[in-house]
Amino acid sequence: MNRLESNLQYGKALGSGHFGDVFLGTDDVHGEVAVKVFKQRVGESPKEWQARKADLLAEGQRLSHAAHTNVVQVHQLLESPTNDEILLVMEFCSGGSLQKHFEAGPMRLGEVRRYSTEIATGLHILHARGMLHRDIKPGNILITNRGVGKLGDFGLVTDNLILGYGSAAGYLDHLAPEVHGGAPTSPLNDDPDLRFDNAMAFVDALGQTPTGSGWRCKVTSTKVGWVKRTADRRTKVIWTEHSPRKHEWIALSEPLRNGRTLTLGRSAGVVGRADAEAGLRDFFAKRA
Repeated sequence: MNRLESNLQYGKALGSGHFGDVFLGTDDVHGEVAVKVFKQRVGESPKEWQARKADLLAEGQRLSHAAHTNVVQVHQLLESPTNDEILLVMEFCSGGSLQKHFEAGPMRLGEVRRYSTEIATGLHILHARGMLHRDIKPGNILITNRGVGKLGDFGLVTDNLILGYGSAAGYLDHLAPEVHGGAPTSPLNDDPDLRFDNAMAFVDALGQTPTGSGWRCKVTSTKVGWVKRTADRRTKVIWTEHSPRKHEWIALSEPLRNGRTLTLGRSAGVVGRADAEAGLRDFFAKRA
């Protein structure tokens, strides 16, 4: 365990990322905390490291003021006694990240809407304070022990805005699509026909989305299955991928007790992916 002047202790690794490693820690005030450790990079000169440390300390101060239920709380930012580490001390979310839920398979629509609403609300708080996140993905959405979603991982958060726009710095596969064409990013819409004007407009739209379909979904490497039950029957839809260009689906109604199995719909044999998706969309639209 590493002990610092603040009585912060950290040891067990929780994860790692491009900007630093995260450890489980404790301190006298907050109990369990998450500690993100930033170190001098290989090839980074002492002058460059000093400049980056100053930026990290300033960013920690700004983030500590972005307190909200749906934003991981930043408690403090410390420099190690050896001056070669910066430690970002944050709220510990024992539920891990949404990535593990994502990898476990499709989530219920109600869960998706709830987490989306929580994260969009947290994003609104950052935007209201003049900051952009620039790296929203399942791995950066953390879950508390009570199941509340919080926006975390502040490695790409910036308030270095010019006329409301931020730089294109960041992971290439997480940048807004227009950046690849040379356009800037923004917390507001770049195309008013395709985007919401702000995060709260997105939250309002989420409130209108239906979540009571009753379908359960399971995904494997070659199949996607949906199941929905009524009092006496079970509707089952199976989409099989034989190869990237060969797909097939069938929808069945099975009795839970007595009766016979009925075919409700199916693809015209083995078809292409586009035809399979079109047929499935049509089937589910008629049974929404």
